[in-house]
Amino acid sequence: MKLSKKDGKKVVIQGHKFYQNDKCEFFPCHKESNIFNFSCLFCFCPLYPLDCWDKDKKCEECVYPHIASNYEPIVAKLTVEHLKRCKRTT
Repeated sequence: MKLSKKDGKKVVIQGHKFYQNDKCEFFPCHKESNIFNFSCLFCFCPLYPLDCWDKDKKCEECVYPHIASNYEPIVAKLTVEHLKRCKRTT
């Protein structure tokens, strides 16, 4: 588990749901008001090839995959898309 700060308070983030590479030359790659909550886990957005939440695909402005609390919705969407593809191939 990792300790993070959210609105000035410490928050525990489970390790498999959060990763931050503050040594990266591009960190943070998007403007995010709370760099303590900025996750690099989905550095390359897994939603890019799918219909993501941003219908206009303004990826430069999108921080959705970099917010630790969005881990579950992203994994759920990927799971649904995977199951759809599996049904098409069988």
